[in-house]
Amino acid sequence: MVTELRSERANIPPGRFRWRLTIAFVAVAAIAAGVVAEGSYLLVRNDRTASFQERSIREARLAEAVAEAIVADSVVNVDEVHDLLIRLRRREAFETVLILDDGTFRSTAQVDRDDVPSELRTSKLNTGATEATIRGRRYLVVPGSRSLSGARLYFFFSMEQFLEEQARLGGILWRLWSLVVVAAALVGSLVARRALRPVGRASDAARALAEGLLDTRLPVETEDEFGAWAVSFNQMAEALQEKIDALVEARERERRFTSDVSHELRTPLTALVTSASMVEAELGRLPPDVRWSIEQLVVQIRRLRRLLEELMEISRLDAGREVLQVEETHIGTLLESILKQRGWAESVQLDTDGVSVETDRRRLERVLSNLIENALEHGAAPVKILTRPLPGGVSITVVDSGEGLGPDDQARIFDRFFKGDSSRQGGSGLGLSIAQENVRLLGGNIKVQSLRGRGSTFIVRLPSRPTVAR
Repeated sequence: MVTELRSERANIPPGRFRWRLTIAFVAVAAIAAGVVAEGSYLLVRNDRTASFQERSIREARLAEAVAEAIVADSVVNVDEVHDLLIRLRRREAFETVLILDDGTFRSTAQVDRDDVPSELRTSKLNTGATEATIRGRRYLVVPGSRSLSGARLYFFFSMEQFLEEQARLGGILWRLWSLVVVAAALVGSLVARRALRPVGRASDAARALAEGLLDTRLPVETEDEFGAWAVSFNQMAEALQEKIDALVEARERERRFTSDVSHELRTPLTALVTSASMVEAELGRLPPDVRWSIEQLVVQIRRLRRLLEELMEISRLDAGREVLQVEETHIGTLLESILKQRGWAESVQLDTDGVSVETDRRRLERVLSNLIENALEHGAAPVKILTRPLPGGVSITVVDSGEGLGPDDQARIFDRFFKGDSSRQGGSGLGLSIAQENVRLLGGNIKVQSLRGRGSTFIVRLPSRPTVAR
């Protein structure tokens, strides 16, 4: 579970939250700027539209006053109309259409009687103004407010310049909005980077702690939540360092104790082994009741000697004083030799395919002997051994037919002095631990697979040659 979580976290790309924070900042700024720009545009457009209409109507009324001064008779003649149109044409702000019962007169050819909106023609007196599109151009049409001797005036005010100004205003606001968004993105990125900088430092510090740099600390630069976080992190790091230092010191004491005890016991045990060998040679001359006690004494002395050898080997492995002597080793031949020397040939089935590796033969023999002995003593026959080539190495599998191991036992099977069955007699609980240390020294790894009632499988993977020969 812990390994899976660590793997998932390692795949998380950095900076994702910073980008989300920046995007949120930009979104808020864009919406706010867009609302302001749109509101400003609508207010300005409505105000300028109303001003344009008021100005146009005012111009139309002035033009009507001019028309009244020229067309004063009750009957309008052609000369008066032409004179009126000439006078009105000089006012470039609008174009004029005059409609009589017997004809239509216009100041320019761009507008005509048919261009007058129908709602204005049907109304006799209309003081309003109407927008109309005439041949692709936009006009504000203002009708005359009074009838001049049976004539009706219509004034056409071009809206093209007004619309161009409105379009320019919209373009300016759009560019300003774009600038605000770009500026918000830059500022948001800067703010997010600065705001999350303590988080990045904390992540780097946590990674450094995970890599073993226990003196890593965070600087306390502020008195806000990040400052409190840095203080808490530093307190955690200090507590963790104290715990690890205590564990390292305890482990070092354990190693020194193991080494010292092993060396202190070596001399007296050697004397005991020598004496036991001499007594064992004279067992036939001893009385039966004494012989049994002597035999048990010899067995226990041999057991003690094996325990001492294992303790000394553990001590040498911990001290890193072991040296590899690499040579070409044929796995099948080595296994056959082990089975023959230990008398296990009848209980073990071999399935080898002639693979060879460059390794330390003595250490590999130690590993395989431990695994086979463990399978025979704590598993059940038949025991099967399979060797298979791997890319760049070889795998050696030892399978027994015993009761198997539970999940808890599998997790601790390679721990020192661990015995799956606490009531089990014999064995020191160091064999598999020594096997694991030797496999690591050879540049490989060892693992166990087991189910209750289905036996256990130990798999050793070795490289074709150790990467580091010490």
